[in-house]
Amino acid sequence: MKDIWKTDLTENTNVDLHFSKGVHPQLRKEIMLFLRWIRREYAFPRKVNIQISDEMFVLTFLTGEQVSASIFIPDNEKFNVLIRVSTGDYLLTVQNDGYRVAVCSILGSIAHELTHYYQWVKDPDCRFNEAQARAKAVRIVSKYWGIRN
Repeated sequence: MKDIWKTDLTENTNVDLHFSKGVHPQLRKEIMLFLRWIRREYAFPRKVNIQISDEMFVLTFLTGEQVSASIFIPDNEKFNVLIRVSTGDYLLTVQNDGYRVAVCSILGSIAHELTHYYQWVKDPDCRFNEAQARAKAVRIVSKYWGIRN
């Protein structure tokens, strides 16, 4: 099975990462390390902005639904892809499920939305494949966490 995150394109316009002020410092560090690893491993042929929110949820761009993460794919090449991820439940998840689960859950949300990004890069007219995004996110985070530790 071909890795959807691998592209024939070599241009890497990278990922811009933005944090809300209230994002927990340890989580911020974990996300930055994860994105540093992703930038080394994968090419990003189109610029993608990732906003990490300290809120309990973010709103989807089209319907305003409350979700843990969302992606906006512009229909105009002048604009960049935008991913938003909520982290407001981080401390509660650490308390209830432990540090690793809390961090991997948020990294998984980032990887899930990045899989949608790559689905779009491969086929701009595609419908997002949620099953593929969930499975790929688990594989990416597992691979990273194995290398990280």
